[in-house]
Amino acid sequence: MLQRASGAIALMAILVGATSWSQPHVDGSDLWWHLASGQYLWQHGEIPTADPFSHTANRQAWTNHSWLWGGLFWLAYDGHADFAAWLQLALLVVLFALVAWNTWRVSHSWLAAGAATWLVAATCHWFFDLRPHVVTLLFTALLLSTLDWRRAPWLWPPLLALWANLHGGFAFGLGVIGLWALLQTEQAVRRRQPLPRSTWIGVICAALAVGLNPWGFAIYGVPLQHIYYESPFSAIIEWQAVALSLDPRTYAGRFWWMVFFSLLGALRGKATRFSIALSVITAVMAISARRFIPLFAISAAPLAALGLGAIWDVASRRLTALSTPRIRLIASAAALLVAILLWSDVRLLPRPLQRWTSAESYPSGAAAYLAAMPNPPKHLFNYYAWGGYLMLEAPGIPIFIDSRASTLYDDNFAADYFSMMDAAEHWREKFEAYEVDAALVPTHSRIAAALRRERPAWRVAYIDPRSALLFPPAGPTRTKLTQPSQFLPDGVDLKLSRSFRWRRRGDLEKANVALLAAQRMDPMQLFIYGELMFVASLREDPDAVKRWLEAALDTYPRRWNPIWSFAEQAWDGMERCEETLEALRKIRLGSPFIADELRDEIHTRIREFECSPVE
Repeated sequence: MLQRASGAIALMAILVGATSWSQPHVDGSDLWWHLASGQYLWQHGEIPTADPFSHTANRQAWTNHSWLWGGLFWLAYDGHADFAAWLQLALLVVLFALVAWNTWRVSHSWLAAGAATWLVAATCHWFFDLRPHVVTLLFTALLLSTLDWRRAPWLWPPLLALWANLHGGFAFGLGVIGLWALLQTEQAVRRRQPLPRSTWIGVICAALAVGLNPWGFAIYGVPLQHIYYESPFSAIIEWQAVALSLDPRTYAGRFWWMVFFSLLGALRGKATRFSIALSVITAVMAISARRFIPLFAISAAPLAALGLGAIWDVASRRLTALSTPRIRLIASAAALLVAILLWSDVRLLPRPLQRWTSAESYPSGAAAYLAAMPNPPKHLFNYYAWGGYLMLEAPGIPIFIDSRASTLYDDNFAADYFSMMDAAEHWREKFEAYEVDAALVPTHSRIAAALRRERPAWRVAYIDPRSALLFPPAGPTRTKLTQPSQFLPDGVDLKLSRSFRWRRRGDLEKANVALLAAQRMDPMQLFIYGELMFVASLREDPDAVKRWLEAALDTYPRRWNPIWSFAEQAWDGMERCEETLEALRKIRLGSPFIADELRDEIHTRIREFECSPVE
């Protein structure tokens, strides 16, 4: 009775604790173009096989290997935006349950299985944004939990057919069953047993079933579209190698601890050759490109459970009381309490989708302005991460680039884009070559500054702390720009834009009034808190800076970095040295999506920061 109760409580603790790591603080830029493609599917009744969204790759062949995921998530999103977040959460709960099952089967210890599952969730935490790659993680866990079933090969063809329409990670699934078949064959030959014919039939049928998609067997070209090291797209941080660190607060530290426990499990003698081989392969993939860390974590979870179980076995042999049913029940209850405490800084409500995707950081005001224009631009230049958002929120306006990256845009075009964003040499000639007639870019980007420095300067149609929408200088054929108030309702975006303009003109009172009104309208618009802190610093009001800092952290407990960055700028503007240094130290640099240059810059600033003693 006690054993069953402790097992049930342990399973609950595993799922509750693992789910606390399900909501990362990342800008989910890929979600929007997947939703836009799903919207296109349902509106036009067809799967787009040529790009309908950009003017730079317009009508170019496009293999949207995640078309079904986009269609399904669009249906959820169209019902209510937050349904997409709840659907993602449900998929992750199933994923954690499968990982827990896989780890318990090899370790026969709920404690080891729970620790391994929590380690997997913590390691993958930053990669749990709303994208179809979660399907690959889920299906990988499903494969690993069913490989030893007698009829497993019959499961593979329908699973791979579905997988090939949901995400390009189907290639990894084929690799998993292919590796399984190879090792089964090698074992049969070594032991002079009959070859595993049904296994190979399952692999072959699964490979053929992959062709059941809108592009047929051409879908096998998708893995070849992945970024290679010489591509300009390799600058995208998820394709960079894993750093060396053992700090468990960082993605790299958790990865290398996962490697350590997996190695310990492999040395224990109970691991299968398949688990070891798959873990080695995925570890090499992850080390070369950090985006593959979740695949390694899912694949190596059984080995990690064996390693953690070995540590527990040593402890329980030395302290025999630890192995009694009563102690196990107490341990399970304690684990559940810890799992609940892990939710202390997690907010799911209100607006779970916004919290999950940092949706308030996207250019909603500028997108609304573009969507309302009777004669919108035909050759818009836009920031890379905003392309998908514009596809969804400003439909019909051709974009320049988006996060479909090398699956659609070639390397020469990527090099042009990065050159233009940096306002590097010959950027003007490139703007002319692409016939750019508008630009939507981050307000403080190099290209925004360069366009405003031009003589005559580009005209600002809309601007706020996030984005600037600019049009070429006025001329004989240029129409006068419409004021944002004529296109936008008197809501948060318009007030944020007005306050930003007033603040830059030095009218701090009007800026503050507009920001307070915007904050009352939408307490979840993070940039409002940043602006309120900055205005307070200009007004030499440290109490207001502290008040808005606390309000921002209360609203978004996990948005440490942007909030403390806002605070650092505010304190620095007031020359409050100690507070500035504290804010710098509060910025968490463990995410895999923080550039090494930025991390080094912040570390250098902290080391070199000197505060004069107060007289």
